[in-house]
Amino acid sequence: MGWLRRHLPACLRIINQENSKEMKEKKLWQEIFMYGLGLAVTLGFFATVAILMFVELSPTVKDPLLLLLGVEATAFGAIVNYFYGSSKGSQDKQASIDKRLNGGA
Repeated sequence: MGWLRRHLPACLRIINQENSKEMKEKKLWQEIFMYGLGLAVTLGFFATVAILMFVELSPTVKDPLLLLLGVEATAFGAIVNYFYGSSKGSQDKQASIDKRLNGGA
């Protein structure tokens, strides 16, 4: 029992450090995916707008492209709202809570 009391805190610190490394790596990949997806949707939106403005298209091609533009505009609006709207405030608040729980000031 004495051995357990002496070594348990050290073992728990090692486990916590390993979990922390895994969580940081997972969070990094999530952020890469999030920013990559946002960039892809944004570029697609503006590329579709440019095609519609500068390329002469037949109605059979233009109509589906207008539908695509509507879908991309909705996704673009959601991205802007996430990064600059109410979701950004929630994300900042959660980061502050996580920082305090992990021993930060």
